[in-house]
This record gives sequence, C-alpha cells and structure tokens, in this order.
Amino acid sequence: MSRLELIVRGDMFRVGAPFGLIVGPNYYFKAPETTIAVSRGPLRIYGIDGRREWIVVRSIREDRKVQLWLTKRFFLDEVWNALIVAGAVTRSDGPTRRDRL
Repeated sequence: MSRLELIVRGDMFRVGAPFGLIVGPNYYFKAPETTIAVSRGPLRIYGIDGRREWIVVRSIREDRKVQLWLTKRFFLDEVWNALIVAGAVTRSDGPTRRDRL
C-alpha cells in the first residue's frame, strides 16, 4: 500500500486506505493492547543507519500477531503523539524532529 490514513478515536485507531479511494485492508487496533517503537531503516551501503525513521506498530488480533511499519517524511512525531494519546504502549523513545519543514 502506498497511501494510508490514520484515524484515532478514543482508545482505538485505524490504519488503512483513505475512505472511498482504494479497496484494501484496514487494520483496527485497541491502543492499550498495542505497542509502538521507532526504528530506523538500514542504509544498504556499509551498514550505516538510514535516515528514514519508522513507527513499528505491533498487536495481536484474532490470535494472530500483526506488525505494521509506518513512515512519513514530515510530522512523524505527530503520528507518534496521536498513538500515545490513544493509549498505545511505547517501547522506545519517539522519533527525532529533524524531518521538519
């Protein structure tokens, strides 16, 4: 999937295709049962850490482990904060703010 939207409502959130644009999978999460962590994408040259940061969302739905990797060039910290406000459990520090406009 290339374009996703994040909708947070109370202690639940949805990650999926924008409404009405594309038929695709939608993932619904109960934030208190979900962990989030920041990971850096590895650069493929010389093993140097990549610049792109990702939010890794992990949960269990219907007895299956679910893991999503979310990234955005700008405002990744706002996505992180919205997930925390909903009640997601953090497993790392939040994203750096260097990708600001």
